[in-house]
Amino acid sequence: MGITAIATLLFLASLLMWVRALSAIRAHAVPTGGDFFRLSILSVIFPLVFGVFLALVGVGLLRLRNWARFAAMLIIFVGAGAELPLLVRAATHFDWRVFLGAVEFLARLLAVWYLFRSASVDHFLKRTSTA
Repeated sequence: MGITAIATLLFLASLLMWVRALSAIRAHAVPTGGDFFRLSILSVIFPLVFGVFLALVGVGLLRLRNWARFAAMLIIFVGAGAELPLLVRAATHFDWRVFLGAVEFLARLLAVWYLFRSASVDHFLKRTSTA
């Protein structure tokens, strides 16, 4: 159940990346020439490529691939680490946004812990030993 929930969240993040890139294209935010072209094309290509990577990791988690478990743990942990300075900086005035940020941070740490614990590892190892 937990692995499916994490894979679903990765699929939703992938969809968000694709929508973000396609909305930039649709809004004509990508210029057709000049020095700004390289930077703006990266703002479109990076979300598309990262969205594909997130979707592949989600499929790998659903198929109980061990590489997907490591990739998901790395993605989630790096995301939590990137969110921590923003959370600490915003904590000078406690409101509902800081509370939701703290809940998201804790949820990310719990997801990494869930994928790291031995019972979850056993699911992935059983899949590789029976194949």
